[in-house]
Amino acid sequence: DATLLRLRAERDELSAVVSDVLTLGMIKLQRASQSDGANRQRLLDEAEHDFLAIREEASELPAYHLGLGQVYYRLGKTEAGEKELAGVLARKEPGLSLQVAHAYRELGLDDRATTVATEVWSQGQKPHAQNAALLLSILTYDLDEKDAWLARADTTLPIVKTELGDVRARKALRDGRLDEAERGLMKRLALLYPD
Repeated sequence: DATLLRLRAERDELSAVVSDVLTLGMIKLQRASQSDGANRQRLLDEAEHDFLAIREEASELPAYHLGLGQVYYRLGKTEAGEKELAGVLARKEPGLSLQVAHAYRELGLDDRATTVATEVWSQGQKPHAQNAALLLSILTYDLDEKDAWLARADTTLPIVKTELGDVRARKALRDGRLDEAERGLMKRLALLYPD
């Protein structure tokens, strides 16, 4: 059927446009987070415009709501931003919830990020729980808590190995175990700079 083929082609073309506009909005959001003043405001306004332009076509995409929620937060539209992010959390998918936790962290809402990441971790679904543990280790400044969260993360990952080495060396230094601290830091440096 020629009509069906034409409609399918239009749908495919539209989905490519939605993807591109979504990516463009996310780029502007990233650039805005690295800018200030009038330039930051302009980028945020443009990002909001981009997201709203594809609202109807992209409303089912979690990435759309994650991006728009962040834009709203950065524009000071906290209630609208929270509504967007809460909608993603309502899907009860650990991977998406973890993305929301990262969004909260990027927005400087560490308490919210901690709450969401802790919920993901408590569900125990690998690898999401391990990734949540890694995020939780970043969100705390307490060395003992960092150590505990890193031990729950995927310890085969190089980032986790190096962070564990750093935390344990700093704990040893804090506790006056200088030889252990030195060995730990040397081991960490060997991981970071193998040559």
